[in-house]
Amino acid sequence: VYVSDYSINTIYRFDADGTNPLKILDGAVPGQELCNSPEALMVVGDKLYWGSPGGIFRSNLDGSSPELYNSALEFPLDMQYDHERNKIYLVNDKESYSGGFFSLNYDGSALTENIPDIDGTALEVNTVTGKVYIAGYASAGTVMPDNGIYMSNIDGTQLSKIGEYGAKAT
Repeated sequence: VYVSDYSINTIYRFDADGTNPLKILDGAVPGQELCNSPEALMVVGDKLYWGSPGGIFRSNLDGSSPELYNSALEFPLDMQYDHERNKIYLVNDKESYSGGFFSLNYDGSALTENIPDIDGTALEVNTVTGKVYIAGYASAGTVMPDNGIYMSNIDGTQLSKIGEYGAKAT
């Protein structure tokens, strides 16, 4: 299990039962500065990926060899890998950046903005049904004018609000 602490620029690894915490990346350590405000953790194969200001970053599962993977996005807040389509889906921060729901091929090519200008904070992709679920903050003049949980097709079409999330999205 991998967990990031956004506020102190660290990523931890735990055993599956939640024991044996180990700090594997620390942005204060020389050579690990790429671990800056880490969010959107995902594991694909033998690599750990995360979003930070400046794009998508990755390392080996033990935190060694951290590197920039893709700089085309400003700050991915959540992302998921679709092994059937070999794609990454993500939401980009809108609080300080341009926002949006994006997809790209796993090799980093074919970046597509499926839903522009939205303020998504969390993302879940159902690859079987081809649906995407986004926890979104209200953003005037966009297709997400209200706080809530939204659903769309995996390509961003047919967006609709399907629920509330209370006082704060996670």
